[in-house]
This record gives sequence, C-alpha cells and structure tokens, in this order.
Amino acid sequence: MAEVSERTLQVSVLVAFASGVLVGWQANRLRRRYLDWRERRLQDWLATTQKKLDLAGVAASRCARAPGFLALPPAEAWPRRCCRVGRGIRCRLCGAAVRS
Repeated sequence: MAEVSERTLQVSVLVAFASGVLVGWQANRLRRRYLDWRERRLQDWLATTQKKLDLAGVAASRCARAPGFLALPPAEAWPRRCCRVGRGIRCRLCGAAVRS
C-alpha cells in the first residue's frame, strides 16, 4: 500500500469535513423550503375549506386541548347544519370532544 503523507491526510480530512458541512447546510435549506411550502399549502387549504363551511352554514369547531387546531365536521354534514347535532365531533389531533 502506498504511503500517504501527513499533509495529504490532513487535507483529505478537511475537504471531507467541509463537503459534509456544505451538503448538510444545503439539505437543511431544502427541508426548510419544503416545510414553508407545505405550511402555505395547508393554510390555503384551510382558508378554502373555511370559506366552503361559511357558505354552507356549518361552523367549524376548535379543540380544547389544541386551540390552534381546527376540527372539521364530516364532509356529509357540511350542507345541512342540523346534521352536525348529536354527532359528537372529535378532534382529529387528540381525539378529545370539541366545542363550537
């Protein structure tokens, strides 16, 4: 096996470390961009769903344990408000009963 000088070994380790840092940084940037895109997409979906609910006359409920989470009634309950009565709507996040 060929001899590797101390200097060559140090440079190789330094280049490997620097490339790992660069690749990790780029991967984190790409992940953050994806998460931001997904958040925007879900916010748009929530706004359109809320608009549909408002037009249908069905009020969305908020979970008591996770106030920021919107618990929507089943899709078949959207056209008529009376369908929602007595269904026992539960939060999709924690399963707790929600309040209107």
